[in-house]
Amino acid sequence: MEKLSLLIVEDNVVLNNAIRSYLRKYFTIHQTPTFNGALSLLDKLTQLDVVILDRFLPDGDGLELLPILNRYYPQTRICVLSNGQCLTDKLRGLDSGADVYLPKPISLPEIKSQIIALLRRTRLLDHQLIKQGNIALNLHTRKISNNDETVTLTKRQTEIMTYFLQNPFGFVSKDQLFDVFWRLNSEPSDSAIHVNIQRLRKKLMLIGINLISKYGSGYQLALAESSSA
Repeated sequence: MEKLSLLIVEDNVVLNNAIRSYLRKYFTIHQTPTFNGALSLLDKLTQLDVVILDRFLPDGDGLELLPILNRYYPQTRICVLSNGQCLTDKLRGLDSGADVYLPKPISLPEIKSQIIALLRRTRLLDHQLIKQGNIALNLHTRKISNNDETVTLTKRQTEIMTYFLQNPFGFVSKDQLFDVFWRLNSEPSDSAIHVNIQRLRKKLMLIGINLISKYGSGYQLALAESSSA
């Protein structure tokens, strides 16, 4: 069986090589200590299953790679490592598309466990389609469609939309949204939920789907009038 592909972007050479040695039995390893080195590898790789990404690289912010990874490798699982403990930085990383944001120092067994958990989630989601009426969400590509119109969601938006499409009548309570944020290693708050719902609402409007507030208790999916006519 062909090994999965792992990219390590870490400027600490000792840690970079330690991760490689620890995981080389399970993965085909690609390594680089720099931001630009990662860009070069991403331009060449045809398969990429997992990325271990250092936040602070000598030639750039590792988080700036996330939009590129999310666009060209939507199935790739991303584990960000950082010396920074700031909650704002963590939330920025998760909002930008990281699957987990882990503080340094970190043990090799913990890195392995996190990767196993991420890959398990990928296998569960791979090619899975959730449908409700004319609305379909592909959990692998993170594309949501309504009839012939399609937009691409972020990882967090995909998690939220999964709740809407798997719940009766497309309704999600505030308590359920808090649960989504906790599972995404984020700090839930009314303001954070409001901001994320607003961003998701703007995308869904492009394909004729509304998110309606339900008396302060939650939100519900509804087709726009032009879409249901």
